[in-house]
Parts: sequence; structure tokens; C-alpha cells
Amino acid sequence: MGQYRLIVSDLDGTLRAEGSPAFSPRVRAAVAEAQARGVRVVIATGRMFRSAEPFARGLGVTEPMICNQGATIYDLTTRAMIYDQRVAPPVLREILEFAGSDVTPIACLDGEFYSERIPEQAAPLAAIYAREHFHQVANLAADLPRDPQKVMFVNDAAMTERLHARLV
Repeated sequence: MGQYRLIVSDLDGTLRAEGSPAFSPRVRAAVAEAQARGVRVVIATGRMFRSAEPFARGLGVTEPMICNQGATIYDLTTRAMIYDQRVAPPVLREILEFAGSDVTPIACLDGEFYSERIPEQAAPLAAIYAREHFHQVANLAADLPRDPQKVMFVNDAAMTERLHARLV
């Protein structure tokens, strides 16, 4: 084994070109070579396990996979969740209050999406995940079956800039 023992990489825009359904031959060869040299290859992604798993398997990655921006870790051999960090209700309420009514928050939990409204800007997510995994709830802070693993916002670029300016 050489100098490196572990490689951790994102999927989208790193191992896989944005929007590409497959890995390049160069990436496939590099991952295979690293593994042949005894280097452990781990995928860390913002994606949920359901959409990231086929990519990991396609690359021959067998190490645990980090999903949901680090909120979950899955054993790829058993498909079992081995780490699960949830957003506590007071934190969820604070996030929703900060965001205000101009954005659409989407709570992600256990491979499902929950939102008070499902905007057309969520079409890219619907292309990755089947529409059946989107659930509309009356009150995001109160009507989830469990605490979410992450919360994301769907909005236009201008609103993203305004939210960012409020954070810094």
C-alpha cells in the first residue's frame, strides 16, 4: 500500500460530471486502481442513500457511504444505516423561521421528502427520486413522522443570495 489509505469523494461534480448518468472510464480505472492498492474508497454525498447507492455499486465501492450531507452513514454490504443524525425540533423551527415564507423548505427523512408545498423548482429532485417520495404536509414543523435528517430549500438564485447575505 502506498502513502494513501483512504479516499473520500463526493459524487456529483467530482467523481461524476454534473448531469451525467455514468462515470468516465478514467474515474472507473482510478477507483479500481486505488482499491487494488488497498486504498479504501468512500463516497460522501448530499444525496439520500436511495439515489447514491447505484452509483457506489457501479463503481464497486463497498465501504460505508456517507449520505445526506453527513447526517447518515450506510453499510453498503447490508444496506443498514449505521449512523443517523436528526435535526431536533427546536432547530427545525429555527431554520424555518430564518428562511421565512419566500422559500420552500423541504425536509428529508428516511429517503422521503416532505414540504408544505411542492414547487415546480423541485423538478430536478423529482427526476432523481420518483414523485411518490414527495409528501405534502400542512405544517412542516409539526407534521413529520420523525425528525428529519436534513432540511433544504428550493428557491431561485436571487433568494439564495438574500439568504446567504443574512447568514454572513
